Amino acid sequence: MKTTADERETVIQWSDADNGTAHVYSSQTSMMRKMAKHPKAKLVETFTDDSGAVTGVRYELPLECLRIRAGRRRVSEAQRETARRNVARAQSRSATPVAPSV
Repeated sequence: MKTTADERETVIQWSDADNGTAHVYSSQTSMMRKMAKHPKAKLVETFTDDSGAVTGVRYELPLECLRIRAGRRRVSEAQRETARRNVARAQSRSATPVAPSV
């Protein structure tokens, strides 16, 4: 039985009591493949439907392997120009004059 888009998810859990272990449940095929390939991920449980097809997996992996990255920030042209001016001003302030050699 095929899962719907609303049913396909990835859940990552960890707490201070878990001694540096992250618990990952996923029913998204792309994440299941990534976890299966990860050298430090340990398969804990496999979930199947009535026909035997895999519908989800649960893995454990060291918390040090988990990286959460923010997406790229969208910046307006005005913000970009302000940042350029700020960088130029900071660079001009930090430039120290060099005394001519004698």
